[in-house]
Amino acid sequence: MSLPPPSISAILVTWNRCDLLKAAIDSLVRQEYPRLEIVVVDNGSTDNTEGMLSGLPFPVRYLYNKGNLGACVARNQGVLASGGEMLLFMDSDAEILTEGALMRLARELAGDPTCAGAAGIIYSDRLAEKVWCWSPCMDAEGFHDPKASVLPREDVKVLSTCFALFRSDLFIRLGGFDPFYFYLYEDADLSARILAEGRRLLIDPEIQILHHYDEHGRTERNPVQYHRYHESLRLYYLLKIQGVRDWAASVSKYLFHPDRTRARFPYLSWMNFLESYAVRPLWQLLTLPVMPKRRRYDWLAHTPPATRTDVLGGVSHGA
Repeated sequence: MSLPPPSISAILVTWNRCDLLKAAIDSLVRQEYPRLEIVVVDNGSTDNTEGMLSGLPFPVRYLYNKGNLGACVARNQGVLASGGEMLLFMDSDAEILTEGALMRLARELAGDPTCAGAAGIIYSDRLAEKVWCWSPCMDAEGFHDPKASVLPREDVKVLSTCFALFRSDLFIRLGGFDPFYFYLYEDADLSARILAEGRRLLIDPEIQILHHYDEHGRTERNPVQYHRYHESLRLYYLLKIQGVRDWAASVSKYLFHPDRTRARFPYLSWMNFLESYAVRPLWQLLTLPVMPKRRRYDWLAHTPPATRTDVLGGVSHGA
């Protein structure tokens, strides 16, 4: 008699993406996975997200936050409210294209104790002709390398949390997502901590995932704001994961060559330049003594509760 497949908690964070979220959930339900729990964390949507979920013919665990707490905090909230043996992190603008994908990935993870996470190939079109990402790759400075990210590879370094399945026990033991990232770099940070445990990550090329990468539901930032945000996360990642040497080399490259840096990023004023490569790095350097602790910190234990928790849809509404 074969053992039942491991239970999966699918955690989707959303913010004003009602239609895309519905498509994502529909693709999950079409998998007909026998032990699937769907958890939606709503970061303060003002569209019809809650109404749409209430009308579903099956129950969905619903967590509502009054404001946008970011992907990391919301995912941690979802994990704390879930009970699956495996955790599926899926963006609210993603869809599963491959029939039986969840069963295949779950069996691959369950059958190999050295593997801690698994995912498929992410495409940007429904016909699965244009690869959006095989595995996110970064160069030595922590910048995203788009060309390398679409190439097949066996030594998977990062799983994109656009769609990725992880072992629940290991994720919890590692403390969950670091909320400093809000969104971006959180998957690279988690993957690095998993690899440091001696585990490996897997990409199954037979699994196809569609990522719409919709701008709705993302915090709007002008070029200067985005640059400041991105560089703060990138340098934090370098300092925390790769160490002070790589961090210092990257800061020096930009700080001590202001003309070249501002030519590369022409929208930066001198004030913006100094903030990104002098003030903020100095503040990060002051956190160096606590970085070892941040690598092993229990972020889940310090995750704030959602404003409201409910079960929507199906016969379980109001439970």
